[in-house]
Amino acid sequence: STVWFENIDIDGLKLKNEALSVVNNDNTRILWNGPKNWFLTSTKKDLLKDIEKIFNENNFAVTNLSHSRAIIEIEGQDVKEVLKKGCPFNFDSLKKDNSINSIYNGISFTADLLNDNPAKVRLFTLRSFGESLYHSVTDASCSGNNDGAVDLNVTGGTQPYNYAWSSPSFPWFSDTTEDINNIFPGLY
Repeated sequence: STVWFENIDIDGLKLKNEALSVVNNDNTRILWNGPKNWFLTSTKKDLLKDIEKIFNENNFAVTNLSHSRAIIEIEGQDVKEVLKKGCPFNFDSLKKDNSINSIYNGISFTADLLNDNPAKVRLFTLRSFGESLYHSVTDASCSGNNDGAVDLNVTGGTQPYNYAWSSPSFPWFSDTTEDINNIFPGLY
């Protein structure tokens, strides 16, 4: 390719070809995903159209992954400790606006550190592994405690969305909100 990626502007951001790096603004985050390879997330719905105009198919490959990924956000003082229990990466070295690709209990994922006080991490995995990854990282702290949570991010489809939570572990449980909190360990 004769195109220099350093000159490309996406939503006011420049691509950075540096391990762990994330460049971002209020709407868009561009995560380094490997040499000359990036993972972009944005709240701007028309950004994909802009990207398709910027990137010539003879020089770049752009793949829309928006319908194939599950996104889980976890936040709190013990986030890095939770992630360490199932991942070989040393999360102590991860700083705000860093990202990594790794595995968690055998599940491939990307972690994006959004904040470090308190720690807030957004995890991306294939949609088919989303539930397994969720159960691996967000179980309540101890058996019998109801401090588990689900933070759901729905994309695609037609809004408004309807939610219907139930639990085979707790037949009495039901909820119709997007996110559920103060839940016991179990299936939902």
